[in-house]
Amino acid sequence: MNKIVKRSCAITLTLAMMSSMAMSAGALDTLPFPGDAAVAENQPTVHGYRPVDIAEWNAQTDPYAEYTRARVPLQQRNEAFAATQANPDLSPNTEYFALAGDYGNSFFETLQSNNFFSNYLYNFWQYTDYYASWHGMVTAECPPELYDPNAGWWERKFEFGILNLPNPAYSNAAHKNGALSIGCIFLPRASQPASPMLVRNEDGTFPVADKLKEMCDYYGFDGYFINQEESISMEEVAAYQDFLAYCREIGIYMQWYDSINVNTGGVRYDNEFTPSNSSFIYTEEKGNMADSIFLNYWWNPDKIKRSVEHANSIGVDPLKTVFFGLEGGMYRWEQPYDAQWLFGEDGNPVASIATLGPDFVHHGLGEDVGGLPENPHMNADYQWMTFERERIWFSGPEKDPTKAGVNSSVDNSQVTGTTYSNWAGMADYITERSVVNGNVFYTNFNTGHGMQYFVDGAVSNDEEWSNMNIQDILPTWQWWIDTEGTKLDVNFDYGEKYNKGPMYDYESVGAYKGGSSLVVNGTLDEENFLRLYKTDLSVEENTKVSVTFNKSSADDASKMEVGVIFKNDPNTVVTFNVPQANKQTDGWVTKEISLGDYAGEEIAVIGLNFDNGSSAIDNYQMNIGELKITDGGNYTPEKPAGFTLEEAYDTKEMNVSWDLTDYSEVKQYNLYAQLSDGTTRYVGGTYDDSYYIKSLYGEENVAKLLLTAVGEDGSESEPAEISFDYSQNISNIEYNAQTGYVDFTWDAPVNADYDSVEIEVNFEASDKEQVYTAVADKDANSARILIPEGDGTRFTAKFYTVKDGERKEAVAQSGRIADAYSMPYDGVAIFNGYNYILEAPSSIDWWHMYIYENGVQKAYLTRGVDNMRASLNSDAEITVVLEDYNGNMSEPVEIAPVSNVTNVYQDRAITEQDIPDAALLEAVKSQAGDTIQEVLGFTGTLDLSDSAVASLQGISLLRNMTGLNLSGCAALTEIPAGTLSDNGQLSFINLTGCTGLVTLNLSNTSLEKIVCDDPAALTAVTTADLSGSRFDFSAGTPEKALVDALSAQTEVAIQNQRPLVYPNVAEKLSVDKKLNGDAMDLNSYYEECLANAVSVRGTSLETLKEAGFVAADYDWDSAQGAKELHQIKVTDANGNVTMDSIPTNEAGTYTVEYITFAENGLETAMYTQQVIVKAVTSVLEKVVAEAEQMKADGALENTMEAVVEEFNAALQAAKDLLAKEDATQAELNAAAVRLVQVMNKVDWKQGDKTILEVAVDVALSINENLDQYVEEGKQEFVDALANAQALLESGNAWQDDIDAVTDALIEAMANLRMAPNKDILNDMIEKAEGTDLSGYTEDSAALLNAALENAKAVAANGNATQDEVDAAADTLNAALNGLVFVNGDNNSDADTTTGGATTTPAGDGSTPTKTGDAGVAGIAALAVLSAGALIILKKRK
Repeated sequence: MNKIVKRSCAITLTLAMMSSMAMSAGALDTLPFPGDAAVAENQPTVHGYRPVDIAEWNAQTDPYAEYTRARVPLQQRNEAFAATQANPDLSPNTEYFALAGDYGNSFFETLQSNNFFSNYLYNFWQYTDYYASWHGMVTAECPPELYDPNAGWWERKFEFGILNLPNPAYSNAAHKNGALSIGCIFLPRASQPASPMLVRNEDGTFPVADKLKEMCDYYGFDGYFINQEESISMEEVAAYQDFLAYCREIGIYMQWYDSINVNTGGVRYDNEFTPSNSSFIYTEEKGNMADSIFLNYWWNPDKIKRSVEHANSIGVDPLKTVFFGLEGGMYRWEQPYDAQWLFGEDGNPVASIATLGPDFVHHGLGEDVGGLPENPHMNADYQWMTFERERIWFSGPEKDPTKAGVNSSVDNSQVTGTTYSNWAGMADYITERSVVNGNVFYTNFNTGHGMQYFVDGAVSNDEEWSNMNIQDILPTWQWWIDTEGTKLDVNFDYGEKYNKGPMYDYESVGAYKGGSSLVVNGTLDEENFLRLYKTDLSVEENTKVSVTFNKSSADDASKMEVGVIFKNDPNTVVTFNVPQANKQTDGWVTKEISLGDYAGEEIAVIGLNFDNGSSAIDNYQMNIGELKITDGGNYTPEKPAGFTLEEAYDTKEMNVSWDLTDYSEVKQYNLYAQLSDGTTRYVGGTYDDSYYIKSLYGEENVAKLLLTAVGEDGSESEPAEISFDYSQNISNIEYNAQTGYVDFTWDAPVNADYDSVEIEVNFEASDKEQVYTAVADKDANSARILIPEGDGTRFTAKFYTVKDGERKEAVAQSGRIADAYSMPYDGVAIFNGYNYILEAPSSIDWWHMYIYENGVQKAYLTRGVDNMRASLNSDAEITVVLEDYNGNMSEPVEIAPVSNVTNVYQDRAITEQDIPDAALLEAVKSQAGDTIQEVLGFTGTLDLSDSAVASLQGISLLRNMTGLNLSGCAALTEIPAGTLSDNGQLSFINLTGCTGLVTLNLSNTSLEKIVCDDPAALTAVTTADLSGSRFDFSAGTPEKALVDALSAQTEVAIQNQRPLVYPNVAEKLSVDKKLNGDAMDLNSYYEECLANAVSVRGTSLETLKEAGFVAADYDWDSAQGAKELHQIKVTDANGNVTMDSIPTNEAGTYTVEYITFAENGLETAMYTQQVIVKAVTSVLEKVVAEAEQMKADGALENTMEAVVEEFNAALQAAKDLLAKEDATQAELNAAAVRLVQVMNKVDWKQGDKTILEVAVDVALSINENLDQYVEEGKQEFVDALANAQALLESGNAWQDDIDAVTDALIEAMANLRMAPNKDILNDMIEKAEGTDLSGYTEDSAALLNAALENAKAVAANGNATQDEVDAAADTLNAALNGLVFVNGDNNSDADTTTGGATTTPAGDGSTPTKTGDAGVAGIAALAVLSAGALIILKKRK
């Protein structure tokens, strides 16, 4: 695939990104925008980037790059002027770094603007020096279908990039206000390590850093926050330092997060500025590296003090470099690390401040305030609460920056959900900044979103919207009002559609220009001076101030005045009356005031003064729609040039472009649409040379687009115009992409005059340069374009109607060519002695990876979820197949391992330099290995029992050690603080017999268990600190017993524990078999176990939450100690393996393994469980009992033998199975079925064989003289006899079968015929052959010859009957007697006897048997028939 954004995919989706992140803000997702606000088909979005994407980045192939740029240059801020600060004593040098989302926390829908009001629009740039993007963005091509908004964050099975760019609209707003805009590089991300970023060129430069600079320059932001919360190698530590230095050198601002131990490369949070983390900021050897550091949160006054001292010692400014972190998103207004600790002796912060998640004021609303509907942060009715919460966060509890500071007496719980004791507001630490300078300034008090858009006081667009690009410079203070009377309320008025909430009572007016105006209302009983802007404005002779206002309250005696504080007299407010401002207005009124008398002065503050006159005024209201200061010059820009319609999509979306004028002349461009219904609507605004138009509001005819340029004084230029007539273009374009071509269909315009349609298909956001074309006749409504590609690249098809060879404006359709190709794996694999670590594929749309070992699948990895690790044999043939999002499978690629080039340390032998204690060094060498690499790879328990170890210095090298056995180490006198802090996998320690211990400090470790069989023996301990670890000191635990023993001799610190909890998975589980039940869902079971988690000592989560030894601010969401569940493997008794579920309709014993990845990448079972599905035996028991009863009742008598045998066998098998303990349900069911089936056959009785026996006896007699019968019928007789004998011997003969065989045998006997006597015939043949026919007539001789031939044929016929033989003899005899001599005499007197014998053949003296007589066989058969006829007839009735 090319680098394009996929909107849909033909995949079946199965909805982990579980990482323990210290910087978890607990943010709620921004859900997909609803209704018309849903992201449109061609709406530009911002995506995340993998390391390979950064390395290969160019703007031409990055999707939507042209429409996601920030172009506002960074504006210069004014020099600090303490006299007009809310707190004049506060130093302006303290900086504020905000790490937050933009409009929200959207993964797929990061937009510049949208038709949705309820986004988060940051309103307090005046306190912000850096605004950094903090929310994950999916990588390009990730299908939105993979996102399940209802799933937990750990269930998100899609890929985030390591780099997310700041939203360009937010970058523009930041720059407009003089703040830097910062992107974010976040690790860990599955299969995206830091190493590809740190690759160097031969000249020492970093190609990825160069690309990061290109991206900053192109997209218009300033630098990166690096969140490296993943261990790196020592080589990478050094490379990172050089990388940071190089980035700074080429002009990228870099902030580093306090997360890496420079001495090990492991993850460690120092929570202060130390020699370790400062090594990423500055060292004497490497010089300057990152510009600043974001310190992790668990700091205190001592750590602040040490941090400042260390910064000064290495020559860096703590106010520019060291930012102490606050967890805004997690702790809201109750920070456990009090920012008040930052104040030094002079009353100013000694270091700067960074906050994670200050946008909680928006997205955290539903979490904080009860009784609200679901997702109130995306509901327009509750945005008023966001605004109030944001003011509290910045201006302090009283929402007045002059009163910023801790004030627990103020109750803001209506919007905060809680009271709070230590939040002072950012204004307590940070001075307000301003960019309002020069000679000209204007504002419409437009916050950048609205329920409507107003132009000159009238609604120009009735839809809600958000567009940070056009946010005005907002008031410097919210709200600073000087008065000795009742303070007026001040707010932003969004019009009648806006719910202003119960805290404000004003008449909704709306905006003059934009989405909001400033509304001032309440009881006016004394002057109220509302300070609006801190400025550095020069007053010239022609300087004028204009105020556009709308007074909705009645006429009164009040005055509204422009209030100005000049720099040379900061304690005096000079007021200028706004004429007729006491009169109720009919809409908006503009009044202009000259300041020419003060030429040469510099304005330090401008505001509005409200004077009640002689008496109090109730329900006073004044809306301010515009405040403008000009010097009389002409600042109206020229009409924009180069205004071009780039695409007019069939969806009614558009892309337009123009020539960009320098920001010094043009501050903004506004787009309007004149529609065919006569209305003109505001479409949008930006400072850029292009704009995406989401909708033209159903226009079907001519839409005229108007583009104006806005000058420094807010004036608009003459509009540039372009038009597009939808009625003259084709519409309803659809396409069908197949491999090798794309078919398009469309509807032709009804009244358009054109000859043909020309179609061009291009691939603008890819590296494909080919353009494919086709021409269709006017009457056509379809076309096929041959495109010999099949990789799913996004295309833009433009359809031009053509008249006389001239093209008209095109209508466009976006889409994708067919995707039938998955790019093969192109990475390398590293074998590190444990497993394969595979480089992530560069394929832009790969989804799953299948890894085969010698042709057998061994691993299945999902992008964005699994790290690229597999347990494989290093000498096996390894092949990799990739499946893309569209389901295509790549060609298999054979891979060979390479050496690991990024070991955690440069390998060498360990020495006493690493571990000074000889006994400890020897133990480490013997148990873990002789080299650094081996020691780092050690994952077991280091056994130092009964050794002479006296010091544990250097033990931090065993950072993957899981246990430490110190039993019997009597020579060990101390375990100092920090000794075991870097051993991040260490979970238990054995202190039995450590009688020499004086100092026992196990604070701030990963330890969960202490084994000490004789705690009372540790009598030497004088210092014991077990705080800040993971211990469970509940009653009855070994740890509590140790504390109790030590407490008798010294104070023991146990506070601030953060115990981990684990799924309460039972070792053995029995479930009842359910014949029709669903399978047991082991994932759901595991979730229940997670919900019922217990500590390593078995204490329930509910009990731990109430325990006094647990840190009060412990985030229980991070308490889960189990590693990420990778898969659940189920093995049945036959060794068959399935995943994730157990069939409850199949009884048996199953072994369940809950599998994760070990640190070395090997799959390992966290928990092994035996699950028994108990079989149901009651059915079989009842069947067996019934069978036994049948047998006892004689039901088997005279039953066919086979049935009896099967009955007995099935009954015995059933009995045996009932006695078998591990019988499965399938076995039991089969046995019951077998027995029931044979029980149904007990009435299969044997038939009566009496007649059959008689018939067989007769047949046997015949069979003895069978040679006396003719051949015909013999075989049938033999077969019938054999069948009868077999059935006679069978014990399983049905009566019907017996009768049929009997009938067949009788019929076969009846059909037998005795062989005929041919002696006479043969004698006559001999006589005829001896007759001399020469004396006879020819006719009589011929008759004789014919008779002779016939006689000879009959004599030769083995099947001839006696009748046929006799007839032949008679015929021949007649022919002989009929011979006629030639002389006329006949032969009638011829003697037909021979030798005195007569023609009657000699025999037994009886008459010769003729054909058709029954003979012996016939008589026998008749006898049988007579004997059995009655029986047969009775049976067949």
